Amino acid sequence: MKSHIDSAKEQSSQKLHSQLKVVFHMTKNDIPGNQFRGMTDLLRAVGAPDFGTDDGIHKHSESLCDMERALEGVIMRQLDEKLKASEFIGIIIDETVSITVENKLIVYAKIENKGKIDNFFLGNYNLHSRTAQCIYEKVVEVLRGRGIELSKIMGLGLDGASVMTGKRAGVGALLKRVNPFLIQVHCVTHRAALAAVDAANAVSQEDANLGSIRPIVHASIAGLTQLKDELGPEEVEFQNDLQDGKYGNVEVTHLNERSIQAHTNVRSKYIQHLINALQDRFPDDTLDLISSLDILLNPSRYPHAQSAFQEYARDATEMVIAHFGHEVTESAAAPLIDVKRARRDAVAVMTALHGYGGLTFATACKVLICEFSELYPDWAALAKIACVLPVSSVPAERGFSLLNRVKTSLRSRLEEERVMRLMRIASCKDTLDTFHFSSAAEDFAAMKARRK
Repeated sequence: MKSHIDSAKEQSSQKLHSQLKVVFHMTKNDIPGNQFRGMTDLLRAVGAPDFGTDDGIHKHSESLCDMERALEGVIMRQLDEKLKASEFIGIIIDETVSITVENKLIVYAKIENKGKIDNFFLGNYNLHSRTAQCIYEKVVEVLRGRGIELSKIMGLGLDGASVMTGKRAGVGALLKRVNPFLIQVHCVTHRAALAAVDAANAVSQEDANLGSIRPIVHASIAGLTQLKDELGPEEVEFQNDLQDGKYGNVEVTHLNERSIQAHTNVRSKYIQHLINALQDRFPDDTLDLISSLDILLNPSRYPHAQSAFQEYARDATEMVIAHFGHEVTESAAAPLIDVKRARRDAVAVMTALHGYGGLTFATACKVLICEFSELYPDWAALAKIACVLPVSSVPAERGFSLLNRVKTSLRSRLEEERVMRLMRIASCKDTLDTFHFSSAAEDFAAMKARRK
């Protein structure tokens, strides 16, 4: 009798595992939940062993939601463990409007674990307004809800909206009041759109890093300054093709000298405004700090002669120490590094990294974190901070694409909770072969009694 009971339990458990895999696959591939029954019928028709009969097959819509909740629970527990293990965290936030015209805030976390860097989707949340204060409060609520102290947030990735980047009352400014060590970064690839053509083409969103930021910003300013003083190629082409007051077959009006001068003045003011906005969003102190981390932690930039290391690193070391090595009395924030020790070890760290040969910024940080954390704890901490600085908002952009795939015009009535649940499953990095379905099955079995 016992063997029969154990066998029945094993079959029931295997059927549940298989159904969870179906739900996981459907969510990953944007298949609506109302197709679950059709999927199980198809599997039975092709002879899948766990779907031979309807016994043990959950077909009620609430059971489907519970399976989704079980999958989400496993994902979020694993994510919470990774967030806890990461000494420092970067966050990427962006706002949008859903297909049902709801204000939404998408939040990603950038973490580091033993030198390995990864981005994870935290959630997509409703906003009752799009003010800086509302966004700030939602960010704080999300982070604290996941047990993340604001003091761990070292990097903040934003788009260029003034509500995000405002110097006094933007979201970044509000978070800096709580954590003065936070480094606010406006997405480097957004800035590349304003750069000269060659600079924009040279930098892809995937390749952006700390060393990309200063060249792109400076190239943007240089390109705009040149455009302010000289006509762009499209304007030159327009003037060359303008004949007898006509462009093609279209008659052009307001060609008198006064109108042309007015256009020139407006054009110049507009370009100057772009330059000013670019400088505001990337103030010199932020650029200098980001560049200093790249100078110190990127062996590919080191001088060939080790005797030149001290002179090469002096200013960058002082910049980094000034930001991370002093107590901030206004917020009672303790320094993150020991000033004397960090200054003393700077050249020794560079010499050690240089000795490996061929290290990039990312691999140098990994070496510091994994192999020199005890010998050079301050520099290992700086490497961890540098790893979580979000230089691109690509994850948030992907999140918006995912939102549009989940909440379509045909699924516009999905509630926020379920939309977020589906997005978390869909963005999960696990596959059918690596996901812990046994944990999800235990969670599902522990839920309330349900109809099948």
